[in-house]
This record gives sequence, structure tokens and C-alpha cells, in this order.
Amino acid sequence: MKNKLIAIFLLLFLTISTSVSAASVANFSDVKSGDWYYSAVDYATRNGLFNGTSDTTFSPDVSMTRGMFVTVLGRLANISNTYGSTQSTPFVDVTQADYFFPYAVWANDNAIVSGVEDNAFAPNGAITREQMATILFRYAEKFGYDVTYSADKYKAFADTNSVSNYAINAMQWATTYNIINGDDSKLSPQDYASRAQVAQIFLNLSQLQTNQPTSNPPIPTNAPAPTTASDGENYNPTYTLLTGKSAVDADGGYYDYDLANEVMKQVNDLRVSTGIKALLYNPKIQEWASVRAKEQATLEGHTRPNGGLYSSVGVGLTFENITNMSNCTTDELNDIQQLAARAVNNWYTSTKGHKEAMLSASSNLGAVACYVKGNTVYVVNLFSNRTLYFMDYLIQ
Repeated sequence: MKNKLIAIFLLLFLTISTSVSAASVANFSDVKSGDWYYSAVDYATRNGLFNGTSDTTFSPDVSMTRGMFVTVLGRLANISNTYGSTQSTPFVDVTQADYFFPYAVWANDNAIVSGVEDNAFAPNGAITREQMATILFRYAEKFGYDVTYSADKYKAFADTNSVSNYAINAMQWATTYNIINGDDSKLSPQDYASRAQVAQIFLNLSQLQTNQPTSNPPIPTNAPAPTTASDGENYNPTYTLLTGKSAVDADGGYYDYDLANEVMKQVNDLRVSTGIKALLYNPKIQEWASVRAKEQATLEGHTRPNGGLYSSVGVGLTFENITNMSNCTTDELNDIQQLAARAVNNWYTSTKGHKEAMLSASSNLGAVACYVKGNTVYVVNLFSNRTLYFMDYLIQ
């Protein structure tokens, strides 16, 4: 009964919190100048990250939900509240009518959040401290914050053994920069975070240096006119595709360029058949995909061997599709068209968002790499919503 009442209260709170706001922390009767979170609430409201729960209350002790958290993060990233309006929802429990819809779609598009299970996001569930750390770490990796970290501060906490495996790196990063601090020598990773605590965490994050380039960087003098940095509409370069196979490297593997080109072709054929524009190829993304394909032979998944998220391999990446095809016979390795179809079908029939990534209308660019080692083929398809101009001229 208690849990049901909490759930009802949170749902009511969600409805209220999206419709009212306060211009200043001074408007809140439940936030006093002597409170430890006063400066944090002031920062969060001044920067439009938080709304009040009424015109005069902030409700600092109320738990923050997952839907609220991605909304605050999306506001920090200046994401439009119309983002994703032409996309289908990536989660079974998120609809376009939900206030957090654009931010949940944006966070999913950028691999900052994922569902809990069965394609659900659980937006009304209270967010835990380790979930926050993980989401913020992915955001930091994606948008150019300093993500180097040490385990020194982390090890000083008495309950590190209770941190989930998926959150260890994120917690180490968060404690390195005092973004998340413990209490009584404990991190309490599974504890729910309050609105006041989240406000403080975002204030802490704001003090972390970022290496993110400005939104409108200067156009290099060698840029082809009349292309602009914002659209690149008149920039249409032609790139030479690699073909054949590379030499066998020191690790006993090689790249199959013909297979990669066929996978890219079949992905684009599928996109066009469903009314979505084909991905444009860029050799820089090809290089990054090649790195990621070889990394799959060391560590399968979207986390890199160095602990970073896949997107840290380059700049402006929005999705990564991977499939590892093992026990391939010699005949299968030589049948490029069938092997490519197998990879594309693996993504198309996946229930983990690969089909949605492959058919995302927001993607403009892409490249595929296929690394073959023994009888296993490691295939990686990287996507970006940037322009060719951005990749060729605005990345230093």
C-alpha cells in the first residue's frame, strides 16, 4: 500500500511539475538561504533546468524520477521540446504526449540512456545515484567533458562493493570530480536521489571543464565556398571506397572492405525502401568504425576496452550497431552478399534498438567496418546526424 501511495504521489507530482515554475529560488518557501542545497536550487532554477512543484514550493526532498532526470539533462543540453516529433517512441512506456518524450528520445538517440528491460524506460521510477552517475558519464563522453578519472577517491568509500558492475567506471569518474559525493563514508549507490541532490549534482557538473567545441566554430579558410558551417548543403564530395581485403595484422585479423561496402549498401537499400534517405559515406567515420570493429575482438559490446562509451572513438556519433558472426565457414566468408544480409538481418530482427538505429531518419552519415579474425566476423556500423562538411572541416 505504501509503494502504491508513493507511485500515485510521484505521478501527481510529475503532472504538477511540468506546468508551474518559479523565476527565482527566493519564491520557494521550502528553500531557505541556510539550506545546504540553496545555491544548487538557485543555479538550477536560474538556468531553467528545474521547475517548481508549485509557484511557491520546490519540494527538495521528493525523489527524482527517470523521466524528470532526462528532462533536466535535455534542458542542460538545450534540446528543443519538439525534438523527435517525427520519430516513433523508442520505449513502450513513453508516448509523444509525455512531457519527457523529446528528452527521452534525444537521450536514447545519443546512447545516453537505455531501457530497463523489454524496451521499457520506466520514466516514473525513482532514479538511483548509480543510474545518475552512469547517465551523466555517458553525457560527458558524448559532449566533450573531461572523462579521465582515477579510482583514488572512489576506493575511500566503504560501500563500493555494492556498486553495480555497469556503474563502476561512472562512479569512479563522478567521485573524481566531486560530482557525486558520499555521506558518512558511503556512496549509497542504490539510494534514490532527491530533487535537491540532483540540483547539487548539476551544479557540480557545471564546474567541470568541457572541451566541447562551440556550436558555431569558425569556418576554416580552406573551406569550399559557399558552404556554411550550419548546413553544408552545397558540399558534396566524392570519396574513394576501399575494396578487397587488408593485409593480416599482428593480431591475426584483417579488414574485409568488400563486405563492409555490401553491408552499407544493404542498409541503405533498406532505408530507401522504407522512405528514409540513404546514409552518406565518410572516410573519417570509416576509420572510427574500423577501430571499433577490431575492439570487438577484445571486448564485445558498446563499451570500449578502455572503459569509454563507443562514441568516444570519434566526434558527432549518434548510434552504433554491432553484430559478431561466429563459426563462419570458408564458403560463408567468401559469399559477401549472403554474409552482409546475415548482418543486416541480425540488426533488423533485434529487440535491442538496432533496427531503430538502422532506420533512424535523424541520421545523415554512416560507415561500416568488418574485421575478420579466425572464423568470426566483427561488424560495426556507426551513424551520425552531422554533415559531411562538419566531418571534413569542423573537426580538428
